[in-house]
Amino acid sequence: MTTFTGLVPVFTVRELDRSIGFYVEHLDFELDFVYGTPEVYAGLFKNAVTLHLIAESSPNASQQAGRRWEPEHAHRRGRRPP
Repeated sequence: MTTFTGLVPVFTVRELDRSIGFYVEHLDFELDFVYGTPEVYAGLFKNAVTLHLIAESSPNASQQAGRRWEPEHAHRRGRRPP
């Protein structure tokens, strides 16, 4: 049986530098790493929480920043909502 011990969310953001600043200055996260030239991916942490940010401009970003979750596209345990 597989045991998961953690999860690292990846948030798509419009402005990577500004988003890093928000997490560091307002939420007391620490910057762990930044990748790319120009910079397009970053990792931050605070206590037991880790999160990653990817710039919307990165070719590896899977969605646009600020995209809203739509419940009609969700399903649970293989069932589609009514």
